Amino acid sequence: MNNITTIQTLLKKTKKLNSSTVALSWHEHQLKQTITFEELRSLVDDYSKGFIAFGLEPGDRVAIFSSNIAMWLILTLSINNAGLIDVPRGENSTEDEINFIIEHSKAKVAITENIDIINKLKCNEHKSLKYIFTIKEEQNIANIKEIAFKGQKSKETLPIVQPSDTASIIYTSGTTGIPKGVELSHGNFMSQLSPILKYIPLDQNDKCLSILPAWHVFERVVKYATLTSGIETYYSTQKTLMDDMLREQPTLLASVPRIWEVIYSRIMRKLKEGSALKKTALKLACSTSISYSKNNKKYSPFKLIQAPFHNLLDKSLYKTLRNRLGGKLRFAISGGSALPNYIDNFFHAAGIKLLEGYGLTETSPVISFRKPNETALFSAGKILESNQAKIIDPETGVELSNQQEGVLYVKGPNVMKGYYRNFEETQKVLFSDGWLNTGDRAFFDANQNLVITGREKDIIVLSNGENINPVPIEKALTKSDYIEYAIVTGQDWKRLSSLIVPNLESLGELCKKLSIIYIESNPENIFRHPSIISFYKKEIKKIISAKNGFKSHEQLFDFRFAKPFSIGKELTLTLKPKRNLIEQLYKVEITSMKKAIHQ
Repeated sequence: MNNITTIQTLLKKTKKLNSSTVALSWHEHQLKQTITFEELRSLVDDYSKGFIAFGLEPGDRVAIFSSNIAMWLILTLSINNAGLIDVPRGENSTEDEINFIIEHSKAKVAITENIDIINKLKCNEHKSLKYIFTIKEEQNIANIKEIAFKGQKSKETLPIVQPSDTASIIYTSGTTGIPKGVELSHGNFMSQLSPILKYIPLDQNDKCLSILPAWHVFERVVKYATLTSGIETYYSTQKTLMDDMLREQPTLLASVPRIWEVIYSRIMRKLKEGSALKKTALKLACSTSISYSKNNKKYSPFKLIQAPFHNLLDKSLYKTLRNRLGGKLRFAISGGSALPNYIDNFFHAAGIKLLEGYGLTETSPVISFRKPNETALFSAGKILESNQAKIIDPETGVELSNQQEGVLYVKGPNVMKGYYRNFEETQKVLFSDGWLNTGDRAFFDANQNLVITGREKDIIVLSNGENINPVPIEKALTKSDYIEYAIVTGQDWKRLSSLIVPNLESLGELCKKLSIIYIESNPENIFRHPSIISFYKKEIKKIISAKNGFKSHEQLFDFRFAKPFSIGKELTLTLKPKRNLIEQLYKVEITSMKKAIHQ
């Protein structure tokens, strides 16, 4: 892969592949649609020349607002092949985000999936914007087919792209503050292929299922890897994921922890429907099976005792689960945030390889990942061979030893050029010697596996000086069947409290048990019900307790309910809560908890 240094050279590599092989596929109107590698190359060639024929020059920006569809990939490949810079964002971006990105990037072209996004565009306010196209055909608006049509007639020669040329400006999802445009080069992206494919070799028998937002840098690099390897990528959605897994039988899936949490939750909910005896037996079998799968000793008396429990589940529950995921899944790469320990344990025991990775948009994105032949539970695996990493004490700036927690710094060919038109923010994290301050707290375990513990900025300091990482508390809470999301708060308070988003399905079942009237369309109507509040107080106290390893200052004094979070508002497109925004939206509830603590 060392000769693939730009997206242009990646496309040349695909010319050596079997032209009739399916590159991209999806279902539309209940019929499977496909694009072969030959068709893909032809489309990219037409669109590349079309962009040039419209008068765009190397370095010009093309903003694209779309969901995860095949045309997104075709367009971004074409934009980069023509020496242009793509500026991608999701189809459900807010009006403020869309207009900020267009204005800040000074995009000359905006491509939108549909009319809904155009309605959010303040076209007359953007002096740089010359053209607007839609992917889906809309009345009175130019369609992207005009670009391809112009390209077919064009005799323009495409400029030669260099590895150092900017390929994309990806505006961060904004979990904190105003989005920053991460400027990534062709070389940044392509530097990922060799180290990743060295440990995850793909061949013609593989098939990748695509579920993450198209503009998310992790999903993007996975698509580059599948193109390079000549394998099919099938486009799925969160709504159809399980049906698509069963029908398409993928061998590779790029995912985020939330997907596995939902699958696990559904399994556990079904297991709890049986009798008390059955539930107790299954709980014992699961815990025993997990212990068995984690025991690396070849000869152990404990393994002899545990083996029958594990084998029983392997032939029943685990087998059913593997079949439900298509039966051919070799591994799922999980990124975006750390896998909860209980998720890691369960799927490892079930024989489903979850290769957790770690990275940032600023690092194109992969910094580390678990290799398929290594067991590295509760970690993000080894640092890529192409990268350097060190843990720094944020107080002293001194490099720390193994198993000492501090802030992670990284260096390598995948590190961004900087934040576009934001020198001040670039200087804060990217230093002249090439080291990037990730802002994440981490340590290396005894086996040199990277363990991420949370964001440095998320650390909560109580009025008594105690420093608390809210992430482990939030992860523990969301393990409950009754809690979908938790946001712990308490900066400068005496005690911690939390916003709780209930799991609506479990909440409905609870209301039935307690004979409480529950209206699905308006779940907030029972948020103030004394019995519901009492139940959640007990549930929170049971989870965040000394018995479960939480110190007294980590336990929660109070909580308030929050409405279900939605993607594009409280959640990023990879389902991570936007902590700062949530704290603004629920300022009244948070102030109420603060007053209760300090009375």
